[in-house]
Amino acid sequence: MPAPPQTVETESRRSRGFALYFTGNADGTRRSLRSIAQELGVVLHTVQYWRAADKWDERIRIHLAEKAKAALDDTTEIKVLMRDSLISHIRALNDVIVSSKRPSEKIRAIKEFVEIYKKLGIPLPDASVEPGSKSPTFKDDIPHEQ
Repeated sequence: MPAPPQTVETESRRSRGFALYFTGNADGTRRSLRSIAQELGVVLHTVQYWRAADKWDERIRIHLAEKAKAALDDTTEIKVLMRDSLISHIRALNDVIVSSKRPSEKIRAIKEFVEIYKKLGIPLPDASVEPGSKSPTFKDDIPHEQ
């Protein structure tokens, strides 16, 4: 059976039909082709033809796949930014630990450094664990005030 003639009005209905199919019902379910046909004032067979000819389901799958990829790309970008920021912060803390002459500043930096590693569940670098102890020990290089 040949395709019905396409007019501006028909194209508009066809486009609106896809929009109704794509958006679905308010509860998130897919609208029936029959309800779309009724709303547009066309017969069910016309909407079935549009769905098949215009590959509505494939278009929706492609759209959802693109949306999922974009969300993954955004998440990956955020993870990279967070990782870079964390690395920068750890390097700054390490610089304070290594080069600071003020014991209070050095101690604060060490505490922050250890807290970051604890939260991430990462073993502390250059830390040795005494037998029978769960806590790492560090060489005390902070001068003691008398």
